[in-house]
Amino acid sequence: MARTDRLKKLAQQIDTIAQRDAERIRQAEQIAALRRTAALDLHGACAAFVAAVNEATLKVKLELSPPGYTNESFLDPGPNLFQINAAGRVIQLTFTANEPMESTENFRTPYILEGAVRWFNQESIEGLRIREHQLFCTLVRGRCQWMVVDRQTNRKAVCDADYLSDRFEELL
Repeated sequence: MARTDRLKKLAQQIDTIAQRDAERIRQAEQIAALRRTAALDLHGACAAFVAAVNEATLKVKLELSPPGYTNESFLDPGPNLFQINAAGRVIQLTFTANEPMESTENFRTPYILEGAVRWFNQESIEGLRIREHQLFCTLVRGRCQWMVVDRQTNRKAVCDADYLSDRFEELL
């Protein structure tokens, strides 16, 4: 009788482990999907910014690299890079998937992707003054939001068209 009880208890523990593993896999798949969607959203925001500026310019046009982006374009693991260029004035947005899948190590709000925004021109490269803000894809009520943090001032902002405009204005 004791052996039967022991085997039943062991079987219950194995079933519990299987349930936990299934939940971990479901969460990992959910975070992976959120990461791909967030990367698409960031590229879309960059593309919309570039299109809006190019619609108003007469001579110099902004270029977005890569010009197109799909779910399959997202690298995990690996670095992801978007670059906006206008006559040698560059904004680079780089980000990677962080481990653990959701973290608060470098930013108080939980985030699933982290990286940096750098902006520079030839003068800033020669003077070794490439500016940088940290970039985080945060989770707010189950939705992704791209945030930037200036570590010198601890100011936070949403990474959107206004933010990108501010960075280009600094380069002009």
